[in-house]
Amino acid sequence: MLSSSEKQTIIQDYQKKNKEIRKKWKDIFLRIGLFMLVSLAIAIVLFGWKDNLELRVFSYIFGGVAFLMLMVSYLVGNYMYSPKATYQVLIPALIEKINFYEELNLKYEAYNKEKKTINKESQLFTRGASVTVQSSLSGYNDYLEAWSIHDIRVVVSTGQSTAILFDGFLFELDRPNSVAFQLRSASRPSNKPVKFRKEEKVNDYKLFVEDEENIPSNIEKIAGKLQEIHTMFHVKHLYFSALKEKTYLGIQSKSLPRKQSKLTEEKVQKMYDDFVRYSKLMNMLGDSQYDFSN
Repeated sequence: MLSSSEKQTIIQDYQKKNKEIRKKWKDIFLRIGLFMLVSLAIAIVLFGWKDNLELRVFSYIFGGVAFLMLMVSYLVGNYMYSPKATYQVLIPALIEKINFYEELNLKYEAYNKEKKTINKESQLFTRGASVTVQSSLSGYNDYLEAWSIHDIRVVVSTGQSTAILFDGFLFELDRPNSVAFQLRSASRPSNKPVKFRKEEKVNDYKLFVEDEENIPSNIEKIAGKLQEIHTMFHVKHLYFSALKEKTYLGIQSKSLPRKQSKLTEEKVQKMYDDFVRYSKLMNMLGDSQYDFSN
């Protein structure tokens, strides 16, 4: 458990970063608003206000937008909470403490652009979707398998509408599988490059198995462990993808340690505890044979 002084230091650093970001955007909107007002005043002096109906109409519209910019500047400067304060200051500080107190060797990276291809690699959602990666955390499980947790959002756009396919944590585990299959609580996988066929549900999970391959003999055991994870972490949707090269687990939950607004010592401690639990989640999948006897 973190000491009160440690939590206060983390909170102060977080608030400092957030104030810097607030000031930056406050100044931007303030300058835009003032520039518009000054430009409008110059236009009125040059072209005259009286008997100039077009300028009057333009002034009401342009001036209204200028005052809107000033209002936005005030709101941003006083009430905005930037996700950068969470992902660039708060979470790195927590991971540093976790490594020290839990004797782990976790590595953290904010806004990992290299992992934008993870949706295509995992075949969890349509290949045409765009991916935003907020952060990546990596380490090793008890079986010396490398894993990563990616805080991502997967969105698909048709031009007229936008739909969020996934918004949560996607775990990437360096574990190959002899047969590719997926267990998922919703939707269906991408069929490229591996083609899947749909089978009967297992423990309320939709089952998709690689074409021309048999259903793995331990599928019910895996589904049972996923159900345990589902319950333990209060998951809304769960997606499990076992491919020939790697294994993936996507979870959506309101309790994920993500972007914060006002911080308290209790919230800092909860985020610390949550990251410790999620960093050990990959141990729950057993060894490479999905042996859950231990």
